[in-house]
Amino acid sequence: VLLNKSASMLIQCGTSISGSYSIPSSVDTIGGYAFYNCSLMTSVSIPSSIISIADYAFYNCSGLTSITVNSLPLSLSSTYGVFYNVNTNTCILNVPFGAKSLYQNAYGWSSFTNIVENMHGFVLETNKLFLSSAAGSKSGIKISTNDAWSAGSNQNWLKVSPESGTGNDTIRVTADAN
Repeated sequence: VLLNKSASMLIQCGTSISGSYSIPSSVDTIGGYAFYNCSLMTSVSIPSSIISIADYAFYNCSGLTSITVNSLPLSLSSTYGVFYNVNTNTCILNVPFGAKSLYQNAYGWSSFTNIVENMHGFVLETNKLFLSSAAGSKSGIKISTNDAWSAGSNQNWLKVSPESGTGNDTIRVTADAN
């Protein structure tokens, strides 16, 4: 596998690669034709670090039976033939919990007929919470999951409730005077 000097771009993968391949988490870009003719590769795991997939990245990867992605769908609307000659009717696209409908409606990804959502994980309504500086100010964040979870704060002036749960809930954060 050929990466650029900083190991942030996957430039080329040799056609002799067979079986499963996991793209290193240092990679944020999959270059054009990076997996050109890797027809012996049966599965590939795309890490959440990927922010760009170039034209024909998986050109003629006809042996792919499984692709696992670990983030929300990347926009492929300005790229061409990313999955050219990948059988999107039989190749299983494994996606994170809560992301199946996003992939079903995303350009370039929606051609996969077998999109399988991970059974475990969680989705937060947002990744930011805003509180007033006044004592007693409150805010909440919704969590959607089918797993047990726990939440806490490393600041003694912030109180989290509930601190744990199973399934969907709203986590409330309250500021004390500080």
